[in-house]
Formats: sequence, C-alpha cells, structure tokens
Amino acid sequence: ETFVGAAVKPIPFATLQDGVRFEVLETFPHDPTSFTQGLSYNNGILYESTGLNGKSKVRRLDATTLDVIQSIDIPRQYFGEGIAYHNGNLVQITWKKRRGFVYDANDLSLLLDFPFETEKMEGWG
Repeated sequence: ETFVGAAVKPIPFATLQDGVRFEVLETFPHDPTSFTQGLSYNNGILYESTGLNGKSKVRRLDATTLDVIQSIDIPRQYFGEGIAYHNGNLVQITWKKRRGFVYDANDLSLLLDFPFETEKMEGWG
C-alpha cells in the first residue's frame, strides 16, 4: 500500500522481529502553522484536524496534491485533537475541554457537538 502524504511503501517480507521498515517515496510541503493532531482518509480526500491554542482547524485536502480544498476554524477555546471519518461524517475530539464535534464530511458544516469523559479528562488523537 502507498499512503499519500505519509508517502510510504512497506518493504516486502518485513516481520515484527525485523522491525517495520519503510521506503519514503515522496514528500510534500505542509503548512508550518498547522500541527496535525488527527488525519483520516476517504475517497481521495484527506481530513485533517490541527491543534494549536486558539488556532485549531479542520481541513479537507486533496489526497494527491495535498492542496487545501476547505478549512474551518474551530472555536478559539478548543484545542483540536483526533478526527475520524465515519459514514459521511467526521468525528473530532478536543484536548482538555471534554468536547467533541460531528461535521458533515462534504462541507464541514457542524452537525452536532457533544460532551465526553475520559479517565484523564483529556481527548487525544
């Protein structure tokens, strides 16, 4: 398999005893102000959640070129963490505010926000 963005190709016959080895096929520039916390893929689109205090975003990227198709800011009080594609939606969690969001994957419109709890009261990507 080849993963665009991470752009790696497993070397055949690698075993756990050998350690996992990869060959870098290609690299892409990335916005230095966007710190990837979550990354998900569906049908040629990468969905990225970035985390930075007061400046977190959710973005849709072309998986071939990594061009930004759409980007939205999440409210300033939240630090964006992990994101997952599920049934046409994106589910995102935040770091310390114990809040999650569900977006429409086609246009990043907010569909739902919800509280969550973890043992450490933090969400991680």
